[in-house]
Amino acid sequence: MKVLLGTEFGWPGNEIAEALQKAKGVDLDVCQRELIDKNDVDLRNYDIVLIYGPHRGSTAGLQRRLLQVQAGEKRPRLIWWLNENLPPVDRPMLNMAVGMFRGAMDRLAPPVPRALGAPRKQDIMLHRYRLLHEVKSADKAKIIDCLAVTSGKRASDLKEIGIDSIVVPMGYGPSKSLGEPLNLKRDIDVLFLGKTQGKRAASRARKVAFLENELAKKEVRLSVVSHGLNGNERTERLNRTKLLLNLVRSKDDWTGHRLLLGAANGAMNVSEPMADHKPFIDGQHIAFAPLEDLPDLILHYLANETERAKVASQAYDLVTGELSMENALAKVFRSVGVALEF
Repeated sequence: MKVLLGTEFGWPGNEIAEALQKAKGVDLDVCQRELIDKNDVDLRNYDIVLIYGPHRGSTAGLQRRLLQVQAGEKRPRLIWWLNENLPPVDRPMLNMAVGMFRGAMDRLAPPVPRALGAPRKQDIMLHRYRLLHEVKSADKAKIIDCLAVTSGKRASDLKEIGIDSIVVPMGYGPSKSLGEPLNLKRDIDVLFLGKTQGKRAASRARKVAFLENELAKKEVRLSVVSHGLNGNERTERLNRTKLLLNLVRSKDDWTGHRLLLGAANGAMNVSEPMADHKPFIDGQHIAFAPLEDLPDLILHYLANETERAKVASQAYDLVTGELSMENALAKVFRSVGVALEF
């Protein structure tokens, strides 16, 4: 079975590729997603095209290629693992109109693929609206054979606008690029990883400032890393962390990447409420509290090491077991009638 992975950069593309390379009977090619319509990639040579995200850029070029092949000969089946957040669906007509406008911007000035140059601010402007429009367009054209989303809330939102999907949280890959336990001394009480600068992060910055101030009253320091922490350095920092803080930009966001990072490295995740947090269970794999109650929640788990270690251990078992990349890919491929064996 010939599979083409339309990848972006780093996670989760590397982990998806590594897992698929371990799958029996899979002949895998990997290509930058945005370059598929620019390179001599004959889609007719593939049984399945798998894409994820996109975290930036557009799927419009790939959709055009698939429609061209569909109009002529047999096209490959398309699996789209949509692990990016979408705008709320309470205003579907307006959101779709904004998405169409965003698509028109791309046609006037196409996004620059990351492999060919530095990303522009335009590449992420109104990105969620662009994705919503592109998902609807691909569904209408009947070129998506499986749309997998990473949260049940996102699946129900898409169902409201007539789009069917399956729920498959993004997996923890065999490369362990998200990290692994190193048995280091945990000397960092609370850590937040995420942008706190710029207009898009303004609400998050206010939350961080509130928590820093409240925790400082109890002589607890909130460490904040806004950029530049990856690879071994990030793994080492997380292995020194007791509690990894999760803050959302929108109440509908599913921040699975950050939760995977905490659990994979043995740090306990604490978070403000999310609309959907499955398969992470409150009190078992993670702990939730409204923003104003987060300081007390944090102080509770810092004072109860045994309880904190138990929750962190159960979360680690979850992401390395049920949420392994192999299990996730097996479910995705099973939806198009393919049984993957590793």
